[in-house]
Amino acid sequence: MDIFLTLPFWYQVTMVAVLGAIIGSFLNVVIYRFNTGRSLSGHSHCLSCGQQLTWYELIPVLSWLVQCGLCRHCGCGVTVRYLLVEASTSFLFVLAFLNIPFGLPLLVSLVLVSLLMVITAYDIAHLIIPDKLVWLTLLGALLWFWSVDLFSSETELWLYHLLGAVFAGGSYGALWLLSGGRWLGFGDVKLAVPLGLVLGASSTFSFIVLSFWVGAGVSLVLIMFQWFKVSRGKTRLPSSLKQLTMKSEVPFAPFIIIAFLLVFFWDVNVLQLVTFGW
Repeated sequence: MDIFLTLPFWYQVTMVAVLGAIIGSFLNVVIYRFNTGRSLSGHSHCLSCGQQLTWYELIPVLSWLVQCGLCRHCGCGVTVRYLLVEASTSFLFVLAFLNIPFGLPLLVSLVLVSLLMVITAYDIAHLIIPDKLVWLTLLGALLWFWSVDLFSSETELWLYHLLGAVFAGGSYGALWLLSGGRWLGFGDVKLAVPLGLVLGASSTFSFIVLSFWVGAGVSLVLIMFQWFKVSRGKTRLPSSLKQLTMKSEVPFAPFIIIAFLLVFFWDVNVLQLVTFGW
């Protein structure tokens, strides 16, 4: 670790970005094969023609761009999800590197954002958050406590973060009950608990409000994409995001996770934003 820190800063950032893209490539395999009973160690292949892919067809980000999102063998489109997951994971790794102390806290945060990336993509594709991923996120939240030395005898500190978990789960749970599950799923309620645990009580308020702001903004953009038919051709949107209207069911976990990351990395405070706006 000490040797890494002696390298030029631009080189450190580049290496972290490359690592993130490589991990993102692995996460794509996890997303595709999760809950299918298939091993994560099998060879990658084209989902259209079944042709096994070579190493130069599996270079994160670059292979998709060079091949214009097409299979070299059959010419069929390769979902843009692969590119987005790899690029987004790379971006989040750099973001964590720039904002989290180097060492164990950074390592745990990288694991946590990787889990959240899998949940985001899986929820977009299937409109469900598997319990296994929620439990792993809870484990990641607890590891975060351990890595930043929050496992202490300070009762007030523990209560502060436990209140964050209760507040997050209770708030989303109330909305789930009031809407009969139409506004968000119960998986979103369960996911909010470990995220609230990480943030603590006061930051959780901003996290909850931001999730709805982000949800409204992203939903409007996606509806515009539908109107302008941006999803046509070989880089179409996932099936869960097709034919969107204001009454469509959309995955809510991505909005929760984006809001969490905004508060986690930048400590965004909605009250300050509203006050500044006035």
